[in-house]
Amino acid sequence: MEMSDKELHGLVERIAWGIQYQVKKKNRQSYEHLPYLDEFCGGSDNVLKAVEEQLFVEQLLSTIPEQAQLIIRRTVLEGATDTEVANQLHVSQQAVNRCKRKYLHQLKNLLVSA
Repeated sequence: MEMSDKELHGLVERIAWGIQYQVKKKNRQSYEHLPYLDEFCGGSDNVLKAVEEQLFVEQLLSTIPEQAQLIIRRTVLEGATDTEVANQLHVSQQAVNRCKRKYLHQLKNLLVSA
């Protein structure tokens, strides 16, 4: 099954949202002070799933160059604009866009072939 760039982008965003949600949840109150971890987190399976998703995303990103990782993290996972990332890296917005498209396509191919 081949995924379009839009579908891959949606998948990565959903995984990133899940990771961000679990981190925010954890930061509200540390686990050691929670008497009912399962109730608070919706079950320990959800925490495990979030950790697995985060590890999966990190494993995927580790297959691409560092600059591409930064671009994808900032634009896809954190929601920064291409222009913001371009200013941070001192490159053009078009360069950020090309890099993002190239490596999202590469990540999509990795997912499809797995």
